[in-house]
Amino acid sequence: MTHAPRYRDAHIERDEARGEFDRASATSRWVTVCGPPGVGKSRGVAAWLSGAGRVCWVDLAGVLGEDAALEALRRELGVEREGGALEEQLAWALSTRGVEVLVWDNADESGLGERAAALLDGAEGLSVCATSRGRLGVDGERVVALTPLAPDEGVRLLRARAGEHGVECLEEDSAELERIVRALDGLPMALELAANWLEMLGARELAQRLSGGEDLLDAMPIDDARYTTLHQAVAWSWSQLGEVERSVLTQCGSWRGSFSLDDACAFVEARGVLGALHGLHGMGLLRSSRAGGARFELYGVVREVALASGAREVVEGARGRLTGWLVARARRGESAEHALETAIALVSSAECEERAWLCVLASRSLRARGELGRAEEVMELAGDVESGPVVLERARVRFAQGRYGAVSYTHLTLPTIYSV
Repeated sequence: MTHAPRYRDAHIERDEARGEFDRASATSRWVTVCGPPGVGKSRGVAAWLSGAGRVCWVDLAGVLGEDAALEALRRELGVEREGGALEEQLAWALSTRGVEVLVWDNADESGLGERAAALLDGAEGLSVCATSRGRLGVDGERVVALTPLAPDEGVRLLRARAGEHGVECLEEDSAELERIVRALDGLPMALELAANWLEMLGARELAQRLSGGEDLLDAMPIDDARYTTLHQAVAWSWSQLGEVERSVLTQCGSWRGSFSLDDACAFVEARGVLGALHGLHGMGLLRSSRAGGARFELYGVVREVALASGAREVVEGARGRLTGWLVARARRGESAEHALETAIALVSSAECEERAWLCVLASRSLRARGELGRAEEVMELAGDVESGPVVLERARVRFAQGRYGAVSYTHLTLPTIYSV
């Protein structure tokens, strides 16, 4: 019988998630730990059960259907197949062997349901813990959502892993390490891979390359028998999506940062957008927050896979609608707000006039934030365009930098100013 697998020290406390797991386990005999690919579900459960009694751990990776899952448990327990219901035999075996916790690891495709739940009826004192990218829908199930690491937790993990490679991260590297964590969405698997690059690149260059969108992780193998790379782990989730969910995920890939439902409805062209977002969130491909209203955000590696795997016409259509929507906001004198990084990312593929308006939109937000140097850089992307809005925005940036006196606006003619 297999006990919980031993992972090397993850250097992650995750006290909040541990507390939620303990509370769920105290009130339900079936707890499912959910989260996106690479968030550390199996490792977390193994750590949380390290002090438990007898644990039977069944890896269901690649196991399709509930019948196959029960067969996998039978083999794990070494039970001979006899007449009668298999779940009754398994419940008896679990009970007589004193198993306290049955773990169904990687249960995404297993279809666990009534028969698996029946094991709890026949084995007094047994609890079940499952890991999956989404809830399983079993009666009485309590879900613990495992989220990415906070910046300080991610930095701690990077420092520990770098130390194992003989690399000392100094205190002055803290800001760059935090940039790495944010660029990788705090996913432990991605951070483990990134730590392998610290010896060669150092914290500053690694942070710059990852923040710039360079893909350094796909070439690094991961410690997971099911996949070769983190991208393949996400690609498996992509293969499980329906046509509408794939379309919505692909279109949302054009947005950088978080977006609201109203934002999504403005550029996503599909039936049942809300239902699709709910399904994507349930599979751990989309994270959400309710601060200031419901907002959604794709993990970086999910965005990369969606844009690479989605139909080209779907990608281009979404970018075109999104560009048009943002240009309309710019014409109305609005700022980019949450769409700042999206506007900047779309500049390179936009036509001349649209590119200029996107630059103006982004610059307004950057000025409001006090990021004047970056605002100037964005306005340079407008090229040689000398339309009224571009000329005026450039002047406003320079004035905010103290490079123009108030009289310097007089080089803008009245027709130019009123053309904004």
